[in-house]
Amino acid sequence: MASPILISKPVHSISTWVVLKSIELTLTSFFKSLQNAELYTKPNVILFLQSLKVSIVLYIILNIPYYFIKSMLPGEWLALCPYSVNLFMLTLCNYLGPSSQGLFLSSLKYNNMEYYKSILLVSSARHHIQYDGSWHDKLQYLFKHSRQFKLFLRRYTGFYLLNCIIFITTFFPSRISTFVLGLISFLTFLDKLGPFESAVVVAILNFCDYYYTTLILTTYYGVNNLAQDLVIPYFNEIDFTYSEQQQWLKTRQGVLFGISLVYFWLLHQCPILSMTIYLFAIMTMGYIIPSITSCPPSHLGKLQSWCTGESVWVVGSLF
Repeated sequence: MASPILISKPVHSISTWVVLKSIELTLTSFFKSLQNAELYTKPNVILFLQSLKVSIVLYIILNIPYYFIKSMLPGEWLALCPYSVNLFMLTLCNYLGPSSQGLFLSSLKYNNMEYYKSILLVSSARHHIQYDGSWHDKLQYLFKHSRQFKLFLRRYTGFYLLNCIIFITTFFPSRISTFVLGLISFLTFLDKLGPFESAVVVAILNFCDYYYTTLILTTYYGVNNLAQDLVIPYFNEIDFTYSEQQQWLKTRQGVLFGISLVYFWLLHQCPILSMTIYLFAIMTMGYIIPSITSCPPSHLGKLQSWCTGESVWVVGSLF
């Protein structure tokens, strides 16, 4: 019998309608999660106050070099750099500093108590082990014991390699840079839109300024990375295999894209509050998770078959 992973069709999980409905879901979930009384407990208040300090420090660290480099190198593309680096730094700070895992679980608990109890029963955390030590020791610990951390580093390595390629093309003749960016754009949207639609998008972008092509590419990959960052707390709780996790993400990519697009825009508009916005995004994701997944089984023996079943999901069941 064929695996359900092989016969599912994740290509249908993303569309303009799904993204728009996901944006609506994000806004309503955010305001509902603000009614959670646990959000205003002392540990969470301290967490948000610390996030304000981290936000300001990151803003200073990322923007001073940016303005210096901007005076030396041409290109509107450089305006996107601080936001690209900021995404990586936010999740890295979340790993090395006070974790938002508790905030995620608190929001999930507020939305669905039964789901919360079930997830604690089958939780893989062993994850809740708190490692106390220097940031250097904690990094070594994460490299050895956290698969999610290694996947996080791999994703952003690919993301920054793409940014380097885009930057290098600014020094090429316009025909070469247009071809390279067109090829990257086509391969990016091929499995999302289809060959004809992707070709149309590339043709339109070729008539636009170079800046808009780089903006679309860096925004798309930036939102995708943020989407995967926001579900790290969930994957810390449930021990999916690598293939199950990737399929889980593919079948929900439209919903996750819409959720992350809201917070990516907020990060772009108000970078000085980036870490605080990031925590609100984690909180919102905790509230939404029960809507895009089924309740975990109450016994570990049923977890493997449940994880396989979660890899097959139809977005129509949500909207």
